Amino acid sequence: MMKTFVLYIILCFCVSCNFFETEKITSEEFYQEELQSIDWNEIDTYPLFKNCDESQSKISQKDCFETTLSKHVTEFLQQKEIVSTTPISENIFIGIVVNQEGKIYAESIVADSLVTSQLPDLEAWLTESVESLPPAEPALKRGIPVKTRFLLPVLIQTD
Repeated sequence: MMKTFVLYIILCFCVSCNFFETEKITSEEFYQEELQSIDWNEIDTYPLFKNCDESQSKISQKDCFETTLSKHVTEFLQQKEIVSTTPISENIFIGIVVNQEGKIYAESIVADSLVTSQLPDLEAWLTESVESLPPAEPALKRGIPVKTRFLLPVLIQTD
């Protein structure tokens, strides 16, 4: 019985050494695992204008950015004399990009053909209004400035 016990102890020591080994992975494997763990569709902080507080929550930052953006475009369009022969009540969507340096530009404008035929200068005005925005602090992902895209709906109404 003593021989069996000693043999069992020796066997446990031999087998248990495998439990103390650490699995080594290459830096390339670590890099690939890290890339897969990152959610590339989410940013850590939203782009910020000077009037937005960076210490606010992420939702508040987004609201401040979107509010400032839409307010600027609305005020810009209100300065223009928009005249149409037929009443218009349409949504137009502006694809807006904030690049890594904080420069803001209109990437695309999606409008109904009725709106573009009645208001041929509208796309130029929308592009000009977005480009006249002051630069913003770019969005951050893991502390690195990243390019972000937004879709801004604009309601055009004429009587």
